[in-house]
Amino acid sequence: MPLRSIRYRQLSVAGKKTFSIRLSQQSILLSFHCAVRKRRLCMKSRAFLVLLAVLVLLVFAVGQASRQRFGEDNPDAHVNRIVAGLLPAAIVKGQALPKMTLKDRMSYYHVPGVSIAFFDHGQIVWARSYGLADVATNRAVRAETPFQAASVSKSVTALAALRLVHLGKLNLDEDVNLKRVSWKVPQNELTRNEKVTLRRLLSHTAGFNVGGLAGYLVGEALPTAVQILNGERPANNEPVGVDWTPGREFHYPGGGYVVLQLLMMDVTKKSFPQLMRDPAKAWPS
Repeated sequence: MPLRSIRYRQLSVAGKKTFSIRLSQQSILLSFHCAVRKRRLCMKSRAFLVLLAVLVLLVFAVGQASRQRFGEDNPDAHVNRIVAGLLPAAIVKGQALPKMTLKDRMSYYHVPGVSIAFFDHGQIVWARSYGLADVATNRAVRAETPFQAASVSKSVTALAALRLVHLGKLNLDEDVNLKRVSWKVPQNELTRNEKVTLRRLLSHTAGFNVGGLAGYLVGEALPTAVQILNGERPANNEPVGVDWTPGREFHYPGGGYVVLQLLMMDVTKKSFPQLMRDPAKAWPS
């Protein structure tokens, strides 16, 4: 039976207290009335059954709305809402929202290719690709085309680090050098009284100098984490060190997250891919 055809007869019971549930988007009006008399709550079996039916239909309707919202039933409509309705980084109250499309933004920033995957509850609902992966060969981006994760990986790394805190393997506020084995933060005047801690690494206040890392092209030699921290070939960055007093101010630390990566590897005795992909073995409870 379609949702729009469902109707329930109201229960007419005299009283002062009324409970009502309305699902307007599905054109359903399910209502019941329950009377509260002086020392007696009206709980007739028929009213209870109607309430149960209302709750079941409410759960069903919410599930339907969720699927429609996230594109399960109509992914193309959801995709179009996203790529044709991009929002600016900041919104000024009282001003109309600018209409921006993905195509316009790609042209404005000179971005040749984009890949988008939409997740809901850990599952990919849809994936779309736009533009070129290789301008020289005119090769199009596909949903499977790999992109650098770049700083998106920081959020995942932070989650893993906090998991280690939860298990007692790391402490948010102790000197990270106390647990480091393979590389230690170089000490200087700035770290004499204030130490590099996990909390400061996660909040970008540890004072490290290397803000960003350029990455490496396909086929290029890849450095180890220690080579990156020491600024040794084939790493393409300067040595990582503390240039500002830890805890005093914000400085975005690409190099600081390599420090965090190596710290996590030292305490778990696992490679970074292992401890991220197999948490049950890397982080025994």
